[in-house]
Amino acid sequence: MLGLASLGVWGWLNAPPVVPPPTLVSVPEFNEAELPPAVRARLKVATAQHQQVEGNDKATLAERGRAWRLWGEEFLIADLWSQGAACLQNAAALRPDEWQDRYLLAMALRQSDDLPAAKTAMESALALMERPPKKDVIDRVNAWCFLASIALKQKSPEEAMRPLDKALELDLRCVYALFERGRLHFQNDRLEEALKDLGAANRLYPDSAPIRALLLDVHTKRKNEFAARQFTPRPTTNPKDAVPPESPDRLLARVLADDKPSK
Repeated sequence: MLGLASLGVWGWLNAPPVVPPPTLVSVPEFNEAELPPAVRARLKVATAQHQQVEGNDKATLAERGRAWRLWGEEFLIADLWSQGAACLQNAAALRPDEWQDRYLLAMALRQSDDLPAAKTAMESALALMERPPKKDVIDRVNAWCFLASIALKQKSPEEAMRPLDKALELDLRCVYALFERGRLHFQNDRLEEALKDLGAANRLYPDSAPIRALLLDVHTKRKNEFAARQFTPRPTTNPKDAVPPESPDRLLARVLADDKPSK
């Protein structure tokens, strides 16, 4: 009897700790009637699928997290950023090792103008992406560019330099990073560095009105009138030329279009 009691105590002392389930946040209410019919129909299907998984007592945390993720994506497509952020926050809590949940959460929080939380979410996503085996280069470049955009939006240009440098260490052809770093060099009168970055951006994206306009400003400041005339902005014929290429505001649509949720 004593041996059995000792064995029971040993098993109790060495039993794995009970991990409580993560606390989930509620999804803010919204007016479904204001949505376009096609969006409303998609959201209705996603809601039903999510409820089915949540109502299944045998669903694993990973399965529940994926359901929250898919539901959140539909909210993002519907431009319901607060609702999407709540869903993705729950997905990240249930699947702590999935970088995609935090990546999309950062996008949603930025659209909701919660910049500190967006920065934290993307830093968490990037930390997961840097774990071996490291994730795809383009995803990591986009994450660094996102962090740079947050710093620029918060009027912290010096803080933006490090993520821009990191993005260009991974991909020297990242036009967004070249453009923004060149713009920061220009603002700080580092004209030769600005010319180097903006010239590279212009060679990669020769029809971009913002790039050509900034090159014109740089050459004008250097009093090189002949070179400045070469970069007189052309009339904008394509809406994408109205903004710097690959700006983070455009990344979200591409992520949602190309994303294949992990199982």
